[in-house]
Amino acid sequence: MTLTVNIPDDLAYALGEGYEALGCAALEALAAEAYSMDLLSLEQVQR
Repeated sequence: MTLTVNIPDDLAYALGEGYEALGCAALEALAAEAYSMDLLSLEQVQR
């Protein structure tokens, strides 16, 4: 699945400064949130 997120340019620039791989950071945050909500198992998060 491909997910596109539109954010303002100034936010994208600010976030891009702190992350080399912003897409990976977003995916990890989404997986962590889904795990905390019991939507994903630990095994699924580790993939």
